[in-house]
Amino acid sequence: MTADAIYDTDKIRKYNRREGIKSNIPVNKRNQKKKKRGRPIKVDQEEYKKKSEIERFFSGIKSCKKVFPRYEIKEASYLGVIILAVIIRLHEVLG
Repeated sequence: MTADAIYDTDKIRKYNRREGIKSNIPVNKRNQKKKKRGRPIKVDQEEYKKKSEIERFFSGIKSCKKVFPRYEIKEASYLGVIILAVIIRLHEVLG
């Protein structure tokens, strides 16, 4: 699970460990009153970059006003609207 530093809590990390989920959450320095002891927390920066790429993609898709509030009954028709929005977005960026 890759998440922002806001989710850096012992409760979330313990839950993930108990469920067998690998946490990829950077340390939130604002939450630390004193320096933590024990093993340092490792963050896979490449995986974290992929997360922000995906967030930017969906942010761009949401900029198409027709896509965000639209809820289609069939998955195929909603996927078609998403693909159309991606094509429009790529046309704006590339051309």
